[in-house]
Amino acid sequence: MIPPRSLVIPGLRERPYHPWRTDVASAVSIVVGQPYLWLLGVLGVALRGGIVLLALPIVVLPTQVEVRLALGSNLG
Repeated sequence: MIPPRSLVIPGLRERPYHPWRTDVASAVSIVVGQPYLWLLGVLGVALRGGIVLLALPIVVLPTQVEVRLALGSNLG
């Protein structure tokens, strides 16, 4: 009988599996330990245009009637 070939290189260790909860828990612990990171995060989002992205759902597009009323007699 022929022995099966190994798919793993001897001495090679695989990266351990860490669920996403571990990553979230470590991020929360860092922010709780260093609260000024909230300010830096908010400033970073604001500088990259994140305020516009967050305010975009609030903007209401005008209807055809509102556009006609806004243009008045200049349409035509």
